[in-house]
Amino acid sequence: MQISRMLVLLGLGVMGASLVFLVWNSDYGYVYRMHLQSSKQLSLNYHELKVLPPAEVVKAFPVELFCRSEKSTLGDYFCASELSRWNSIEALTTVFFFESGQLAFAKVDIPPWAHDDLMAYVKQHYGKPAGFTSRVQWGKLLLAGAGNAAAARIGAPIKFDMARDELGVWVLESGACLVVNIKTDWPLQGSTAFWMSPNKPCLNKPQQ
Repeated sequence: MQISRMLVLLGLGVMGASLVFLVWNSDYGYVYRMHLQSSKQLSLNYHELKVLPPAEVVKAFPVELFCRSEKSTLGDYFCASELSRWNSIEALTTVFFFESGQLAFAKVDIPPWAHDDLMAYVKQHYGKPAGFTSRVQWGKLLLAGAGNAAAARIGAPIKFDMARDELGVWVLESGACLVVNIKTDWPLQGSTAFWMSPNKPCLNKPQQ
């Protein structure tokens, strides 16, 4: 009985160690390892972010951005870097997405434990959201913003929804939009502050 119990505990220990190893060496684990090692701090005010070419973005944000061509629903070129902080908030990564040589989207990813700090920061610097939306509608909006005509026909730009939902949408001074998940669905879910160029479809304001 004693030996059987020891074998069970040993088996559980091996499984646990294997799981930790797999997570630590996954893409998810890599992001957190690089965050813990990084001292890069991104100074970025979304109100002031402009539509710029890659060279100007790299110059404006000296956080050792790595850039390369890669087609996706968000563009054909990107620049990215791991981070320690975004302004006063702990942050994991930042990515700037370009389309035809101009900035189209940008995002900063926030670790799960800093979500409350993110919401306090957004409230302080950007005020109340202009509206709310769901992840499904937001996916349609992204596809339409990337030039997906089919997505544009099925719902983008999306309408304002003043009922509190998963994502808050802020319309910035430049005409760009900032989208932030206002809640997390599970304890290990991170958050994202996502910027959309003024040239991309955003929320339709309700008729007065």
